[in-house]
Amino acid sequence: MPLLLLPPSDVVLAQSRPLTWQEVLRNLFARRPQRGGSRGEPPICSVTPMVGNNPINSGLFRKPNPNFILNEKPLIAWYGAVGAIKIRDKVTGEEWTRFTPNSTAGLNQVQYDGEALKSDWAYELRYISKKNFKTVLDPIQRFQILNAVDRANVNASLKAQSVTGSLQDPVLQKVSILLQNNLPNDAHALLLQQSSPTGALKQAIAEYPDPCMELSKPSSDLQTP
Repeated sequence: MPLLLLPPSDVVLAQSRPLTWQEVLRNLFARRPQRGGSRGEPPICSVTPMVGNNPINSGLFRKPNPNFILNEKPLIAWYGAVGAIKIRDKVTGEEWTRFTPNSTAGLNQVQYDGEALKSDWAYELRYISKKNFKTVLDPIQRFQILNAVDRANVNASLKAQSVTGSLQDPVLQKVSILLQNNLPNDAHALLLQQSSPTGALKQAIAEYPDPCMELSKPSSDLQTP
């Protein structure tokens, strides 16, 4: 697998080999999730986008700063019942809203379907109370879309991997590329979108359970929308 080298100032940690599922999950789940809510509200735990407040200690990749996302229309995933989710443009103040009155205490997923988010702009993901559809609940997650040049490079590497193929798990290869380029949110989103995870992935998840799971005690298998 060719290595993808991005400018060292922002995003990069190239590896000489694909990662194992154990390494992938260990590093993803090393990000301590940010939990929130308010008095009388159920707890909320962000899955992705998630800033995380714990530096990665394995040396595999640096903690993203700022919190970059590759996908201009990112997957939003969280544990907890909320009335709506919003993505707020911190420059213009404009908001995209998706009402989620049927969300549960378990894992919820929504694909952002608004106008493509802009590179290098600051955005906030906000959870809105199910009780009054007004109160903003913690945590508020802040993120940026990766700049156009680096995004093109990463997408080219992902496409090349799909074209060339490999005897190794193609999903694992793509997740490895994302992690090696400091894009843990996109890596986590890709895992959540697997409707039929392999036995190796299921075993890795069982060994490294997501810290959010203690909120709702779901099964160890990946859940799908």
